[in-house]
Amino acid sequence: MRLGTGSVMAAVCVALVSRGALAQQEPKAAEAAVGLGSPAINAPGGLASAAPTPTHPLEISGYAILGGAWTQADPNLLSVGRTNGFALADARLEITGRPTETLWLYLSIDGAAPVAGSDPVQGSRAVLLRDAYGVWAPGGHWRIQAGQFKAPQDVEELLEETELKFATRSIVSDGVAPPFAYQAQGLGLNRQLGLAVGTDRVPMRFGSITAQVAVMNGNGANQLYNDSQFPSAVGRVSFELPLHLALGVDGYFQPRATGTQPTVYRDNLAGFGGDLRFERGPFHAMLLAQVRNTHHLTSGAPDELSLGFSGEAAFRFHFLEPAVRVSYLSPSDQIPTQAITYTTAGINLYAPEAPGRLSIDYTHRAEKTGRDLTNDGLEIAAQVRF
Repeated sequence: MRLGTGSVMAAVCVALVSRGALAQQEPKAAEAAVGLGSPAINAPGGLASAAPTPTHPLEISGYAILGGAWTQADPNLLSVGRTNGFALADARLEITGRPTETLWLYLSIDGAAPVAGSDPVQGSRAVLLRDAYGVWAPGGHWRIQAGQFKAPQDVEELLEETELKFATRSIVSDGVAPPFAYQAQGLGLNRQLGLAVGTDRVPMRFGSITAQVAVMNGNGANQLYNDSQFPSAVGRVSFELPLHLALGVDGYFQPRATGTQPTVYRDNLAGFGGDLRFERGPFHAMLLAQVRNTHHLTSGAPDELSLGFSGEAAFRFHFLEPAVRVSYLSPSDQIPTQAITYTTAGINLYAPEAPGRLSIDYTHRAEKTGRDLTNDGLEIAAQVRF
């Protein structure tokens, strides 16, 4: 029997319709509702709000870090080197929710947050909120961020602990305290409460740019209101350049107040900094600089200038990664003898085919003449991430 062209076309149409009907009857594979991921890892410019939209409606991640420290016991300063041993450095749970394509919420809870005791070399750990912020992507490359998050400042402070090449951050960001040395405040702003406007990674002719400006309290995380009647302003711009280079610049103005009414002392802190990173294959290098001026409004004391510089490099051979870092911190030019220089030689041992790492660092700590300490030390950090 021969079929005409019209009959063939009719048969094809019937077949296609029947196939479509069968496809509609077959249940579609359910989209995975829960996944693993954290916007804080490998965030563009270090800004978590600039990370790509979460892949799943709910994403869970976290990590745990066991820290250990041994410091030489200084013969004259009893608070240095008298309490060595292990400490739970971090126990972080991270949750990201995405109710819509343009809005998501990020929470992180730390089960090993330090709680200071009456003695500077004693203390305990507690469960505290670390991050709690929402991100709205209204369109284009814009990002709106609100809640408690890391201030858009230096890149070392913005990196997750598991992204560092050493057991701890440098003295430029975190400073130092007993039982390792004299107290010296770092220049990192860390987490604050506030509102920020920024971008994700915006392509350019040569590389890309990421930026954020924020209005924040300025008195740290988990605080009820600000300690001053004026907010802080913080901003960061990061450029991803050819040759695997990333350049970041930041600045801030931070009014602060200490004491209780009617005796309150007001200071204005203004700072700026820059950082340069190189990441190519197994090689890592980073330079960091921070400058801060403290203007004492109430006391009328001379302005204080604080400086910090740090440089580091690492090279990974399979599961082995040696690293070296040199950091300098001058907390105040009014007391030049407070300046310190730390030289750290470390090695990272990566677990084969697993998200685990052991970091072992030895640091030579050098103080100015007149404040000399015998306080070289060894630090370790055993971490696992999911």
